[in-house]
Amino acid sequence: MPKPRDSYRFLLNYAFFLLGRRQYSEVELIKKCRLRAKKVTLEESEDALEKVIVRLHELEYLNDEKLAVSFLQNSLNLKPQGKRSFLVHMRKKGVAHDVAQKAWDAAQIDEDILAHRLIASKMGQFEKLDLIKQNRKIQYLLASRGFKSSLIWDILRERRCPPT
Repeated sequence: MPKPRDSYRFLLNYAFFLLGRRQYSEVELIKKCRLRAKKVTLEESEDALEKVIVRLHELEYLNDEKLAVSFLQNSLNLKPQGKRSFLVHMRKKGVAHDVAQKAWDAAQIDEDILAHRLIASKMGQFEKLDLIKQNRKIQYLLASRGFKSSLIWDILRERRCPPT
């Protein structure tokens, strides 16, 4: 007969394993730990999970504010996106809207400059296309990255009538 597992120790070790691979929001980590506890049929897993979450907060391994800031910095460097897209990603990860909004505001990001940098980085792919197709591609790119439609139209207007 298999010996009963210590739910707290098991879930804490599993949480350390997960957090050693990448950052998780509190909601994501709880979901993963519940699935694992159900898979291995742990007893009293909810009480143990609450204790694990408290302990991870004490150790500062679980912090949604740091996750939002880190995700924002990485996304600005790797795949620039607008505010709307960032907030949607954070909502999917289970980070509260006000926490994500605070991270965006603290970064003081100018979406206009970000959008122009994104377009400049992609223009090599678009240069063989005529202006109409370029504008369609730019419009789709910016919209899919979560930039405001008013900003997209301003950029497209600039491209049609460049300032002299």
